[in-house]
Amino acid sequence: MSLSILQSVGVNAVNQIADVKLIQVLLNSHTHLKPAFALLNVDGHAGEVTKSIIKRFQREAAGIANPDGRVDPNGKTFRFLTMNLNPVQEAAIQKQVREGRMVAGAPVVSAKTIAEAAGLKGQTVSYASDISKERQIVNEYTLRVIKVALKEAGLKSAVITSTIRTPEIQAGAMYTNCKKKGGLAYQKDHVYKNPGSPARAVLKVFEENSLKPEAEVVKLMVEKIVELGKEPKPRRVSDHCVTKEAYAIKNVIDLRIPALQADNDKFVSALEKLMAEGYIHFVLPEPKNGCIHVEIIVNGKDLQKYEANTILKTVVYC
Repeated sequence: MSLSILQSVGVNAVNQIADVKLIQVLLNSHTHLKPAFALLNVDGHAGEVTKSIIKRFQREAAGIANPDGRVDPNGKTFRFLTMNLNPVQEAAIQKQVREGRMVAGAPVVSAKTIAEAAGLKGQTVSYASDISKERQIVNEYTLRVIKVALKEAGLKSAVITSTIRTPEIQAGAMYTNCKKKGGLAYQKDHVYKNPGSPARAVLKVFEENSLKPEAEVVKLMVEKIVELGKEPKPRRVSDHCVTKEAYAIKNVIDLRIPALQADNDKFVSALEKLMAEGYIHFVLPEPKNGCIHVEIIVNGKDLQKYEANTILKTVVYC
């Protein structure tokens, strides 16, 4: 089932009794707003107290800068009030609304439950099995940004498939990607499309030696990567190939999600929105490489609005 109101509730609203009761019950499940407010009597009367709490919820939880104190059917405020409820909780709330006039008591769904559902506990970011412990150095800030993107996309998990790389790891990755059908052209046209990119020199090594044994080709690619890094003006083949000190400032990772393409598109969209907000430095989907390339400046933007005690922390693009 899905909760709904038939008419608007609050300031300058229709305020049908059943609709008002539902909004009062829902507001009573959000006392995690700070400072906490006294529970509302569920009486179907949209009085000044109910209207003021609606405004507080709009401002503090839904991120509405100029709250109007009104909840519209399927409007932003109503979606924020209900977005963290599961079907069992919705049924319990609907039952409470049907029971008639009620004096405020313990809400059917506790504020703690809502806060946890709104948080990032349900999202996980793990490392692929071939990433050694010494390369598992992605900052907690970066992991939280990725979890926010997962939450925004309605997804549960993502896997980090690449982090910091040595020249050997970089060469191996480029070799594998180039060997795929149409792989070399894809690397040139999509991943390293800037003709002046030093990575193009490494791709040229592959192209000129592609018929040789893999170990020999990879060795030649490694030598080219090292050579480029030692030139009078060192050139970096990939932002993955940096010192640990540099990596601590900007985390460069490749990600994949164990889901369908449609979900992958949602995840990319969420990452791009976070990039527009300044939480992510760069995003590049690489579908033929089976990953999404993401670069994040560690602590580049305050994540306070995603912290505890506010459901705004996980959904800002509702």
